[in-house]
Amino acid sequence: MVDDKSPSTGTAGKPSKPVIRGKGKGKALNVIAAASGRDPAAIVKSVTEAEAAAKAAAARAQAEEEAKKAAELRAQAKAREEITAAQIFDSLPLQEQYRFECFRRCGFASKPIEKFVAKMMIDEAERRYLVRRGAMVGL
Repeated sequence: MVDDKSPSTGTAGKPSKPVIRGKGKGKALNVIAAASGRDPAAIVKSVTEAEAAAKAAAARAQAEEEAKKAAELRAQAKAREEITAAQIFDSLPLQEQYRFECFRRCGFASKPIEKFVAKMMIDEAERRYLVRRGAMVGL
């Protein structure tokens, strides 16, 4: 077991790579450290930092997913609360649905109808006014 970093000689007299042993880190860490020339403690530190960053990213992704689900639930609840024209149409009896469809399909010109309705409203207002005025004159 060699604890120092001085090169040792192998069986053929060639210098072998130094074997650095970490404290309970296993052979794989020593092999990686020897091959890369880095300190095993630095390797362990970078791995723990990477794991912490991955956990934080996973937590952020989970929080975003939960926020998205909550927004979808709110949108569904809002959609249930709002009454749309299609929902009103579906609630009508078949005869009323048919009448509504016929009304939507008909092509009345708007100006003549507006003039007729306005004239009828004016006539009705004049009649009411004359009835009130006549009652007031008779007093």
